[in-house]
Amino acid sequence: MTALRACFACFLLLLPIAQAHAAEPNLGGTWTLVPKESDDPEKALKGLGIVRLTQRYSTDDTATSRRDAQQTRYYEQQNMLDAKRAAGATANVGLINQMLAATKLVIADQGATVDLSFDDALRRSLKPSPGGPVYSAKGAEYSRDPMGQTLSWRQDGVLQVETILEPRGKMTESFKLNIAQGRLVIDTVIENPDWIIPAKLRRVFEAAKAP
Repeated sequence: MTALRACFACFLLLLPIAQAHAAEPNLGGTWTLVPKESDDPEKALKGLGIVRLTQRYSTDDTATSRRDAQQTRYYEQQNMLDAKRAAGATANVGLINQMLAATKLVIADQGATVDLSFDDALRRSLKPSPGGPVYSAKGAEYSRDPMGQTLSWRQDGVLQVETILEPRGKMTESFKLNIAQGRLVIDTVIENPDWIIPAKLRRVFEAAKAP
């Protein structure tokens, strides 16, 4: 009887988790990009390669100090010139460029795991927790891939994904399914400490038509 009660107690503890998974929409399927409803990744990343410059001033009035200050100002001017030239260039975000340029997205949604395939080339595996983000001392909740370390969770019908990028920066994504319109909307924000502003873009996918 004691064992039966223990099993029943475990069932009651796991029930809210199972209900949370069941209540969330399943994102599984093959999705095709809708270009007219999506932001252009190249335009969203254009001009972000501007390095934040910190002005340095010297209070030492010696000849050596003045010479060093002049040299510092020279290099700062060169950096600012390079920054202006880079303002019209598209920021290089590595594998993220490949992900943002994908026109085909295949999702295998098993509830506790979500596997993503972008153009049958770039793959990501997520382990979303139900109800909100979960943190542990061992960090087992993180998924690791060439992009970095990713934490994911489901909340209010949305799959939230937060990635600490390699070698630096952060990317947050939200996957929201619009069942009525047959659309999967992915909002992405990419932050880099060298950028003036973050990159924000939305990609909209529709369910792929059967051949």
